[in-house]
Amino acid sequence: MGYNKIIYLISLPILLIIIKWLISFYYLDDIIFNLKLLLNFNDKQYFPFIISLSNLDFSPSNNNFYVADGTTSFPYASIIYHAFLFNFFGLSSIIIGELVFYTSAYFLIYYFLKRSGISKSSAILSTFLIFFSPILIEFITFYFKNLNIENIKNVIFDYHLVSLRFPRPLITDLYFYLSLITLLNFRKNNFVGKSDYIIFGVLLSLLLQSFIFLFFVISFCYLIIFLSNLFTSKEYYKEIIKLNLLLITVFFLVSLPFILQNIYAEQDYSSRMGLFNIDFNSRKMLLQETINHYLSIKNLIYLSTIFIFYFLLKKKFSKNYLSSIRLYLLLLISSFIVPLVFATFSPYMVWFKHFFDVKNLIFIIGIILIISFIIENFFKKFINIKLLIIFYIFFLIGHTGYHFIKISKNYFNNQEYWNDMNQVIITSDKILSKNKLNNIFSNSNLINNYYIYKNQNISYPDGFVNALSDNQMENLMINSFKSAGYSNLEFRKLLNNKISWRSYNEIFQISHLKYQFNYLNTYFPIEDYLYEEIQFLKNRNFFLSESIAISQKEINRLVKKYENHKIINEIRPDVIIIDKREFSMNFTLEKNYTEIFDSKYFRLITNIN
Repeated sequence: MGYNKIIYLISLPILLIIIKWLISFYYLDDIIFNLKLLLNFNDKQYFPFIISLSNLDFSPSNNNFYVADGTTSFPYASIIYHAFLFNFFGLSSIIIGELVFYTSAYFLIYYFLKRSGISKSSAILSTFLIFFSPILIEFITFYFKNLNIENIKNVIFDYHLVSLRFPRPLITDLYFYLSLITLLNFRKNNFVGKSDYIIFGVLLSLLLQSFIFLFFVISFCYLIIFLSNLFTSKEYYKEIIKLNLLLITVFFLVSLPFILQNIYAEQDYSSRMGLFNIDFNSRKMLLQETINHYLSIKNLIYLSTIFIFYFLLKKKFSKNYLSSIRLYLLLLISSFIVPLVFATFSPYMVWFKHFFDVKNLIFIIGIILIISFIIENFFKKFINIKLLIIFYIFFLIGHTGYHFIKISKNYFNNQEYWNDMNQVIITSDKILSKNKLNNIFSNSNLINNYYIYKNQNISYPDGFVNALSDNQMENLMINSFKSAGYSNLEFRKLLNNKISWRSYNEIFQISHLKYQFNYLNTYFPIEDYLYEEIQFLKNRNFFLSESIAISQKEINRLVKKYENHKIINEIRPDVIIIDKREFSMNFTLEKNYTEIFDSKYFRLITNIN
């Protein structure tokens, strides 16, 4: 009977992924197979990392004309499995990866609850409920049109736990769950299990090389456990120190690739990732805003709920559950302390808001523990195989309905756009020269990803996924725009910043987060920006890492470089694909180019005879 229950647990996520892809393939019936897969890939910006890592290329340029001098410093531990699968299954590895890792998330949450003293039936039902919660919230929002409920889902569940987004949380959260299970094992084995230290050393390294914000919180949590154990077990302190030296040794050995990767990283890459120096005044403001965030109503309500739950029901906790809830409280406290420590002592800052994502993930673990406790203590006697089957069918139907509504809505909103994209790719593939590498220019990441997969040269590279210098990427961009017939005036217009909920610029494709522009940090001196751009900063959004803006001096530098640039024929685009939905690119064609395709959403231009 026990094994049958596990089959229900494992088969549900497998069926859900298969059903999701079948629904998607049904609606995308007329789209070529490779494009179907890429359209359903979460998150498409990370796809080139899979290609480069599968080729063991740590200095990708996606263009044979330029050779990268350094490497990217993007952490590969969350990419490596998909890169391995890609070598065997090609683009179909996207589906296989979802099947393997989504199912693993179900199992690891179940196993964590089992290690916490929850029975199999209660653990399975709790896992089902947690993974169904975001969809239930979606349905409630749909029928009651309550935006506050939708915001709860967005804040707590999006990019956490149940999302199929690659690589976070699809891969990164698995390391987190394994870390929790290992921390429970430490206590069960009285902190003397050698294998626990080896495993935890590996997991800490994988966290460092996948999602560093989780690494900081887990490491801090373990540091507290280590110090507590050291002072309370004085007769074993030599053994404890010896085992922790083993842990540190394993950690550094497994982290060697990441260390070397950063030593040899392209110098410009870190700024494109959003890394910047932080001064005293900015540090002081960040600390104040972080404390204000902690004192928000939603955080205070949750903290109060957790501690009331703990102190009121503590006597009802089993020994294993008490260990788990204490570990959780330590994690929760760590998730509040670590950002403050980081903001106080780190000389650099990058994507600080991800600390709040970690806090939200830890909130979810608390919800899981509370729900499992309630089910175990108040509803366990009602749980039998028939009830599990009923819930299984209910969740399967609910998920299927959710995916059907979501995919069909997405399809009908994008049907014409996707059909145009399909047509432009089919047409482009037919005219590409089969005997040489072709230079592909597109303002669409998805189109570029398709031709990276096809091993073509990319003439308008993504600064996030390649190791070229800023100067090399500027040359590629300028050469492509100038070859196509972009005038100096049109190029200047292209560089103008756009202001909405954030500041944005069309050359984000090459610069990514280099030109940071928020209340906490601006890449250029504030006086170098326009008045309306400076006014934007008054919204005091400290955590808006995605906001970028180019100063007027930088625009003038790029325009001057554009005016003086002599076209390099070796990297002149052979095929130009303009995605009109990305941004408008109106220009007068050079005489050696011919327009092949012009639709509502795409233009296809080529100089191939």
